[in-house]
Amino acid sequence: MMADEHLPPPGLKARVKAMLRQHPVLALWVARGLASVMAIRAWPRRLHALTYCSVAGDVRVTGWRQVALGRNCVIGAGSWLNVNHRGDASAALRIGHDAFIGRRNFFTVGRTIDVGPYCLTASDCAFVGSSHHVADPGLPYIATGTTQDADIVVGANCFFGYRAAVLGHVRIGHGSIIGAFSVVRHDLPPFCVAVGNPARVIRRFDWAAGRWREADAAVDWTCPDEPTYLRRLQERHGHVLQPLSAARTWGGDI
Repeated sequence: MMADEHLPPPGLKARVKAMLRQHPVLALWVARGLASVMAIRAWPRRLHALTYCSVAGDVRVTGWRQVALGRNCVIGAGSWLNVNHRGDASAALRIGHDAFIGRRNFFTVGRTIDVGPYCLTASDCAFVGSSHHVADPGLPYIATGTTQDADIVVGANCFFGYRAAVLGHVRIGHGSIIGAFSVVRHDLPPFCVAVGNPARVIRRFDWAAGRWREADAAVDWTCPDEPTYLRRLQERHGHVLQPLSAARTWGGDI
């Protein structure tokens, strides 16, 4: 038997969708049923992830097959990891080892989102690599599909303050700090402090002096590349003892 004999006839999916649009209540029941089936199918992947990292019980993952979580990373309660385009089996959302993702964080993947090892996010941060198509206002935006041309890359050991957001095709250099409520819309260099909307660099780390300086200081901003920096972090600290009480849905009182 040929492999394509298992596929539905061409156009069948479109015809079913057209029929369901005429019967919205039936469509809701079908959606509930499909969601339940997909959730059951995803449980083995969630259980496997729990053998090497911590994912709070109410974390929503859309596209487990395309999500790669590093060893000893933590995903805080109420977060949503959303892979919009799930046709490819390769990882589209990667979160590195020893990373801590705070409560109610939102990741929505365009092409890829890659968060490096040791990264720390406070509550309510957002990494938005995808949006809905809006070229034709004659269509409901909820039904137009989502974009898939943006890559978000966050280097190792970056820190995002409360409600910081990253929008679009952005690369953030390793060792950087993003202030609370800041919105990153463009690339940022390594070892910088950026604040505001859009985020602007106000400080950078002077490795020769061993301290943070104003971004406009006339100094040599030469810094370790990311592999060297990551190796130093691992040699100096190793794995992190994660503060699970700050991320879980239960047992968080101290």
